[in-house]
Amino acid sequence: ASSCPAERAVSASRFRIVFKTAVALPVTFVWVNAYDKNGDVAVEWKVENESAMKEYEVEKSTDGARFVQAATISAGNTGAASYSWLDQKATPGYNYYRIRSTDLNGKINYSEIVKVLIQVITPEINIYPNPIRDGVSNLHLVNQPAGTYYIRLLNPLGQTIVAKQVTRAQGSTIEHIQWNYNLAHGTYQLQVTKPNGELKVINVIY
Repeated sequence: ASSCPAERAVSASRFRIVFKTAVALPVTFVWVNAYDKNGDVAVEWKVENESAMKEYEVEKSTDGARFVQAATISAGNTGAASYSWLDQKATPGYNYYRIRSTDLNGKINYSEIVKVLIQVITPEINIYPNPIRDGVSNLHLVNQPAGTYYIRLLNPLGQTIVAKQVTRAQGSTIEHIQWNYNLAHGTYQLQVTKPNGELKVINVIY
């Protein structure tokens, strides 16, 4: 027996093909990291679902609330990628960072906020131990500028006992000075000439 018109109408609409426009997933920040790198701050981040992206902006803050743009990095649109930027203007104390992503349609997305503590290290030049023991002295150059340093050790008569030249990068280093065990005991003078010509004099007891 043939179906009634109402049954045929139901059967005809039982299967439908629906076309939907594909929607791109927003970029995902897998992780964001920042760390002290010799007084600067290295900011790194990794993303996924990267497509149709325009750029990433590194935003910086000193209080964790008010952020300003510090750098702009073009997006590679490779699906998954890692990026990095070096802040060479980090300030003493806490430095806060976040990443702002912008796609080609102007949609904005933010990463989490990360922070780095930049400690204040007072520049100084000193020697230890003093008095000297075991025939070795350690000249500690703390937070000093890059360049060439001229080091001279003078005996109580003003004669040069040790002379050396050191070229170093910015930061803190230790230079070892070997003493002659046959030197007479007394007060010696260590002279350190900095790259800018400034002279630092330290009295050393042996």
